[in-house]
This record gives sequence, structure tokens and C-alpha cells, in this order.
Amino acid sequence: MENAAIERNNVGIKDLLQYKSFMIKLIAYSISRFGDSIDAIAYAWMVYELTGSKLLMETLFAVNAVPNIVLSPFAGAFAYMVL
Repeated sequence: MENAAIERNNVGIKDLLQYKSFMIKLIAYSISRFGDSIDAIAYAWMVYELTGSKLLMETLFAVNAVPNIVLSPFAGAFAYMVL
């Protein structure tokens, strides 16, 4: 068990980039995150244009961030258990 942990720490990004499946997932994740960011900005901008309220715009940003803030600790713990 200890040897596996030591071997795991020696893996670098160059080693991971050699795997096609990893590259595909990395690119897909990057595109998805970019789309999520554009989506959040577009919705906030639309709310501001329709209402003129900066408070509603910021509330939308906050509500959009809540799932990440709430679920991140659990997702991290789950990933640690699985890996």
C-alpha cells in the first residue's frame, strides 16, 4: 500500500498527457467549465439589463456559486475514498 502511494506521487502532468482518454476528458472538462462561466455571466447580465438591479445580479452570482461551495467538500471526500 505504501509503495503504491509513493509511485502515485511520482506521476507528473507529462505522464498523464500521454493518455488519449485523459486528454479527451481534460479538454471536455475545460470546455464545460468555460461554458459554465459564460452562462453565469450571460444570466447575470440579462438580469441586470431587464431589472437594472445590481443586487439581483449579485444574488444570481451567489446562488450560482452555492452548489460548488456546498458540494465541494463532499465531492473531495468521495474522490479521496474512491481513489
